[in-house]
Amino acid sequence: PRYEIGREAMLLLLDQQRSGRCFRLLVRNGVAWHHNGGHHRYLA
Repeated sequence: PRYEIGREAMLLLLDQQRSGRCFRLLVRNGVAWHHNGGHHRYLA
């Protein structure tokens, strides 16, 4: 379940990045997910 939720959250964060919103929050969450073993391809 956590994996699926992380996937949906990643897509949501990607939409926020495209709209230019919560960019700092996106980066912080991305770094946290990276340390937690989450996907970090979207940070590239």
